[in-house]
Amino acid sequence: NNNNLNKKRVITVIEEVDDLELNKQVNELKNQIEKKVLIVRQLRIQIPKQLELLNQQISNLRQNTSARQLTLKRQNNNNNNNNNNNNNNVINENGPDVLIVSDCVYPEGNPAILVQCMYLLSSKNRPTIIYCALEIRSEKTIEFFLEEASKYFIMNKINIDTFAEKGFQDFVLLYEMFKK
Repeated sequence: NNNNLNKKRVITVIEEVDDLELNKQVNELKNQIEKKVLIVRQLRIQIPKQLELLNQQISNLRQNTSARQLTLKRQNNNNNNNNNNNNNNVINENGPDVLIVSDCVYPEGNPAILVQCMYLLSSKNRPTIIYCALEIRSEKTIEFFLEEASKYFIMNKINIDTFAEKGFQDFVLLYEMFKK
């Protein structure tokens, strides 16, 4: 009986240790989830602000582009020059100082078109800094985008460890780009 009682005590202690290990693992997973939830909450606050600024820049760019196109048309009409080559690069002659590209690369999308848009929106006369944040959904798509972008831009990967939660860099990349 004493031997059976000792066996039961040993089994109980082992079960308690297993429960402690399981609780530790569950708590670690909870902490990881809480950190990711905080990151998502931060992004939910930051992204609308960035989108508002981007929409404002796009609106300003459209207004400036329309005014420049009208000026070029008047100049062409005054010179009786029917050659419309001057209108081809209206957008990128005096483009924005900063271009923010965030969460735009998707597996079902066409990264080459995004790169072309970034190139066209970049200034021709002065450097446009492009900040490009990418969520890693498909390694293949990201590789294709980066390969395509490197044809037209000088690219610097920004280490986000300094201002983001640990683990954030596992699924988000941030690049600073300049037109070549």
